[in-house]
Amino acid sequence: MVAVSYCRSFSLLLVFLGLATALPSGAPPQACVSLVPGHGAVPIDPALRPPPYFIVSDLLMKNGSLVYEPDETYNISLISVLGATFRGFIVQARDVNGSVIGMMDTSGSNGQARLADCPDSNNSTVTHVNNYDKSSVSFQWTAPSGFDDIVELRYSVVIMFASYYVNLNAADFPVNCNITLTDVGTHPLIFRMPENCPRQECEYFVGLGLNPSDPTYLDVYLEGNAAGWIAIGFSNNTQMENDDVLGCRVNSGTVTVVDTWNPSPRQAPNMLDATQDGLCVQSTSFTNSRITCSLSRLINGTDIGQDYDLDNLFYLLYGRRAADQGPLTSLGYHTANGGMTPSISPIQYNPVNDNNTDGRCPVEVTGIESHNLVFGMPEGCLRADCEYYVGLSPNPSDPTYLDVYLEGNAAGWIAIGFSLNTQMENDDVLGCRVNSGAVTVVDTWNPSPRRAANMLDATQDGLCVQSTSFTNGRITCRFSRTINITDVGQDYNLNSSYHLLFGRRAADQGVTTVLGYHTENGGMTPAISEQQFNPVVDNNANERCPSQATAVGSHNLLFGMPQGCDRSSCEYYVGLSPNPSDPTYLDVYLEGNAAGWIAIGFSNNTQMENDDVLGCRVNSDNVTVVDTWNPSPRRAPNMLDATQDGLCVQSTSFTNGRITCSFSRLINGTDISQDYDLDNLFYLLYGRRAADQGLRTSLGYHSASGGMTPSISPILYNPVNDSNTDGRCPVEVTSIESHNLIFGMPEGCLRADCEYYVGLSPNPSDPTYLDVYLEGNAAGWIAIGFSNNTQMEDDDVLGCRVNSSIVTVVDTWNPSPRRTANMLDATQDGLCVQSTSFTNGRITCRFSRTINITDVGQDYNLDDSYYLLFGRRAADQGVTTVLGYHSANGGMTPAISEQQYNPVVDNNANNRCPDQATAVGSHNLLFGMPQGCERSACEYYVGLSPNPSDPTYLDVYLEGNAAGWIAVGFSLNTQMENDDVLGCRVNSGAVTVVDTWNPSSRRAPNVLDATQDGLCVQSTSFTNNRITCRFSRTINITDVGQDYNLNSSYYLLFGRRAADQGPTTALGYHTVNGGMTPAISEQQFNPVRDRNTGGCPPVPPTEDLVYTFQQGTQGSGYYFGARINRTNPLYLDMRLEASASGWVGVGFSVDNRMGVDDVLACQRDPNSNMVTAVDTWNPGPAREPNQIDPGQIDICPYTGSFENGRIICTFSRLINTGDTNNDLDLGMALFQLYGTSDSGGLSSLAQHGETPAVTAEAIVVTNATGAPTDDFPRRELTRVHGILMIVAWPLLVVSAIFFALWMKPALPNGEWFQIHRAFMIVSLFLTALGFIFIFVANAKNPGAPSPGLISFACGKSTGHFVIGIIVFFLQIMNPIIAIFRCKPTGSYRWIFNLIHGTAIGFLAEILALVNVGLGIALFESGCGGTNSFTLLWVYIVFVILLVIIQLVMTIVFTVMAFRAPPEKRAALGPTFLKYYFQRSAKSSFSPPQKDMEMTEKGKAASNDPPPKKKPSEDSPFRWGGFGVFIIITFVLVVVMAIMVAVI
Repeated sequence: MVAVSYCRSFSLLLVFLGLATALPSGAPPQACVSLVPGHGAVPIDPALRPPPYFIVSDLLMKNGSLVYEPDETYNISLISVLGATFRGFIVQARDVNGSVIGMMDTSGSNGQARLADCPDSNNSTVTHVNNYDKSSVSFQWTAPSGFDDIVELRYSVVIMFASYYVNLNAADFPVNCNITLTDVGTHPLIFRMPENCPRQECEYFVGLGLNPSDPTYLDVYLEGNAAGWIAIGFSNNTQMENDDVLGCRVNSGTVTVVDTWNPSPRQAPNMLDATQDGLCVQSTSFTNSRITCSLSRLINGTDIGQDYDLDNLFYLLYGRRAADQGPLTSLGYHTANGGMTPSISPIQYNPVNDNNTDGRCPVEVTGIESHNLVFGMPEGCLRADCEYYVGLSPNPSDPTYLDVYLEGNAAGWIAIGFSLNTQMENDDVLGCRVNSGAVTVVDTWNPSPRRAANMLDATQDGLCVQSTSFTNGRITCRFSRTINITDVGQDYNLNSSYHLLFGRRAADQGVTTVLGYHTENGGMTPAISEQQFNPVVDNNANERCPSQATAVGSHNLLFGMPQGCDRSSCEYYVGLSPNPSDPTYLDVYLEGNAAGWIAIGFSNNTQMENDDVLGCRVNSDNVTVVDTWNPSPRRAPNMLDATQDGLCVQSTSFTNGRITCSFSRLINGTDISQDYDLDNLFYLLYGRRAADQGLRTSLGYHSASGGMTPSISPILYNPVNDSNTDGRCPVEVTSIESHNLIFGMPEGCLRADCEYYVGLSPNPSDPTYLDVYLEGNAAGWIAIGFSNNTQMEDDDVLGCRVNSSIVTVVDTWNPSPRRTANMLDATQDGLCVQSTSFTNGRITCRFSRTINITDVGQDYNLDDSYYLLFGRRAADQGVTTVLGYHSANGGMTPAISEQQYNPVVDNNANNRCPDQATAVGSHNLLFGMPQGCERSACEYYVGLSPNPSDPTYLDVYLEGNAAGWIAVGFSLNTQMENDDVLGCRVNSGAVTVVDTWNPSSRRAPNVLDATQDGLCVQSTSFTNNRITCRFSRTINITDVGQDYNLNSSYYLLFGRRAADQGPTTALGYHTVNGGMTPAISEQQFNPVRDRNTGGCPPVPPTEDLVYTFQQGTQGSGYYFGARINRTNPLYLDMRLEASASGWVGVGFSVDNRMGVDDVLACQRDPNSNMVTAVDTWNPGPAREPNQIDPGQIDICPYTGSFENGRIICTFSRLINTGDTNNDLDLGMALFQLYGTSDSGGLSSLAQHGETPAVTAEAIVVTNATGAPTDDFPRRELTRVHGILMIVAWPLLVVSAIFFALWMKPALPNGEWFQIHRAFMIVSLFLTALGFIFIFVANAKNPGAPSPGLISFACGKSTGHFVIGIIVFFLQIMNPIIAIFRCKPTGSYRWIFNLIHGTAIGFLAEILALVNVGLGIALFESGCGGTNSFTLLWVYIVFVILLVIIQLVMTIVFTVMAFRAPPEKRAALGPTFLKYYFQRSAKSSFSPPQKDMEMTEKGKAASNDPPPKKKPSEDSPFRWGGFGVFIIITFVLVVVMAIMVAVI
């Protein structure tokens, strides 16, 4: 990602290029001033022939000039475009006065440039070193010291000896193709051949539209089958002469975009335009003889006589040439070698303004199961089972289309017709016909009389085909047709009511293009709807089956027999729930052992009569769902409902004498007197028939041939609203290693090694259950008991008993007195068994039990504190159903906990070993000896990492060649004394992990820690004299004086002993019998925090991972998802995907600008299409290439793909790598930048395409729980602020100043002052209101220094804020000063005028105008955007017009003042000349002092008001000037305010 800062102030740089073919070594000294090469020829006029040569630099444009900062070094490049070359050049940097400034450096020019031999140039001029053709040259320029200023980059370019450009200014010729293109397929004008073809299948396709980012350009997209060229022409006639033609030509597989002219007479050779200026090429390709190209062209054109202004009406020419035209640079004759004569549009189009989107196909289509009108045959069939199926709906994205879906068994055709009657004549018929296995959609007309041949519509316009198929004799097709009439006399307006014709033809009809006669060869007479339907408006969705069904086992009402049975083992099982997708249906699931039928009945009594019965019957192994009625009197034959409507079958099966069926039925029912409204209370009847009932269609008598009398519920249930979930087993269970209370024997054992192990936790999905896990060595039983004392009597005991290797979970009661026989609870209710096993004399069982009491007197409420009894019986107890005496045949007396525990609330998890461990090879710290060895080949290898599931443990992996032991030690020095040593020792081939202490002094015997607590062993092995062991140890101290806190820095000791040390329990002396002196690390390491590897998480993110932070949605234009890795919280899992062919990335930045950013990206190799995740750094300054982080050890790539133009990859990255030079801590609040590029490459990330989007505020991605949202109307309040400021200053204040400057003579009696004061008061109020709005808008901005202040993210925002405060202060001060002003005749009045009008007034206005412009730029683009600044240009035009008006008024009224008598000049002239005119008048016409005093006394003595003054004679001019001023000002201010409101 390349960042460009628009927030710095730069000077203008001028580059001069001087070229000289006559002087191969560069421009002569005499060219240094004029920049003329001295070839004698006339230079090219850039106004007539714009140069294809541009200066590209780091300098930024400000108000049309290039600006620099003092002492800064800038990169300069002279480039050519459109294939142009040059031979010589001279480049020079000058200030606005024409003086040469700064210093050039040509060291980076690759020998293409040198410093010119210019006198007094201070090395500020460069020129060429040879006269070879070249397309670009680069060098550097260092700005002078001092202040920011403007620089002009002046340059001359020599193309050939007599062809050159002279003294060009870089600022006058900016590179102008930085525009955003119209998306392919969304152009307002689109033309296809053949008509309505999908773009990728069209022989010719063109799209035309106004460029969305620069309305001076027209976007063009061309695609088609051609090996020569493809083009679009614009003509004033249909003769193919004098045409402006844009095309894409192929030469040796390369596509070039050309702007050409097709001259007169017709068939004259096509010509390239003179300059090819105004073309912006975005992309081209030539693959499999198919050309695609995307380009923009200036609408006004650049070559007079060869370009049209495209904002006019033209006939469009659609042309291509099939054959390769060789090296021809223009467009060769179209019909050569199998070419085609161009098509010409029958009407004229304006490519800039016209739109034919009415002819464009919709971008979406109704889901197959979601149409408003659905019809299937036979009635009620599921779509996939229907002989005929049709769905109709208005299109969801374009309501001018009707979506149609047809499916059915047919080898000829399938169709839907729209008829005004039921006679099958004069019908509009849409169908899908088959020919040689291919399906074609056709729009046809069935004429009158009946049975007349079916006809294709004249044009087939208005059809949009989405998909078709013909498989196993079944047609499916999905398409849309315009609702309005396309072919008059052959189409109906489908937004009306019609009888619908449902037709198909079974047999293949051959090559017939229409729909052959339906009844031939086993066809069928179309069915006709009895009523009329409006396919656009009508809806029969109430008759549609639900799209989902309740999951098996999740129904609200569940009943099994025998009670408490698991579903798969129940004799009878039923589940009832309202349907989750359509609450008008009741979902029913039936399962049980039966060969006749299984059913559920709904009855108002317990007599089994007048019952609504739903069942599943078997006939010849086929299961049919039926809706029946059990009539009165009792035992009368059961009857099928009249229609079977309202039934929706999901699945049925009959296997091994067991029926299962899942279906839905309308709650309200459909057959009056045979269906109940099921949303009521009923007794439930549970019935089945064991024996096959033959062909009987209803449900035969239940008791026949070994049947069973139905059970009847003892209470009433509402099958829609009721729930008996208290009797339902939980849908989840605590994982085996995650219980809150865990006990193992012997203490501290790993679960798999424990003689006895139990885990207890409340169930995670249903907190009314307690989850229990039991495991241990026993052949009789294993159990956990809950007791109020330690006497083993009156205990609630849950256990797992073995009989013939089958494990059964039982709920028992251990009565009083002690040793009385253990008893089974009465019902065993409340037990839910998840799994059991008995293998190699070891029992495991996993189950849940209700916490509350089920059997009174035999169950305790387990949400209380009890002594826990841990018991098992070693020997088989035979067929005893309870738990036999524990001590029989080698049993064990149960252990009893020393304290009481509440199994629901208590937690001893701090004593639990981690349930995961770092994957081998993925530790953060890895050391091998010899250095750099592969793990399996190392003499010694150790890995250290914090545990991924429990960060209070350190994971250790040791491996090496040793028969005694292998260890790692942690030491405060390098002396091998007072060391905490973890090792694995061998004795008789068995490996034991030990925690030891190496005491002082050195060589004292190594000692075992007192307790060995805190050790958790995962695995050990000793094979071929090689030890491997994997374990965890608590980081904190367990044995004081023998353990270190491992979250600190230590020297690491790497040791092993080669020889067997016998039964020694600690670690014997290392150097005995060929041992080795331990190696000691040269530096200290913190085994918890440090890392020397890129160890990746052991479990990467899965494909279906739900990310807690998301930007965009998967499958959209751009998507970024992130979440903390579940197995290693030090890593952040991420997913990136976007439509791009180069890379897709996310950047993390401390500000909202590009530069000094941590960028993670998915990068595509253009050669292999492989996608890899990379960790990069965007160093800044602007446009510097991204750097790939060295080593890439902190990123873990998982998946990467590039399909259908879309890059997708998943990876993890360390949240905090510690590498401050290349990475940021992703746990901080950071701005996020989302970018893509279509440019490939592997050495770095190519520059992005569009400017990356930047989040509005900094985000802590590790804390985020979703996509950043902010419903605070910050942008809207900012708009209001901008509108208020534009009205206050450019309109009101400028108008107030205008009256003060120019309208006094026209309003001589003080009216001007009243207007001036009113405008200023209103402007002050609006300014204050604008301040309030912007402070409120930014009150919630986390990037602001304090609430209410804008974030100082860049110089532009800082400057706008500071200038605004100054202007507001001046605006407040000016009226305060006016309060204390002296009288107009006072001798010091001039001081007030100077301060009020000039020092404060003009200063405030100038600063305000500058600040409004700065605010507009900030509003349009932010700190780093690249918007087109349309509003800013409008504002600049406004300021220029304002200055022109003021200058004109100044000149006009200064001249008038000088022509007036001296005594009137001060009143008529400009304010700044007032005192000059007054002094001149006094010196020439000053009356005697006495007369003046008498005059003043006379005025004082008179009570008459002074006579009103007359307006000056020049008042019409002044009012005329004001009229021009106010019209221009008002119009432009209104335009700017509207633009602010809608940007």
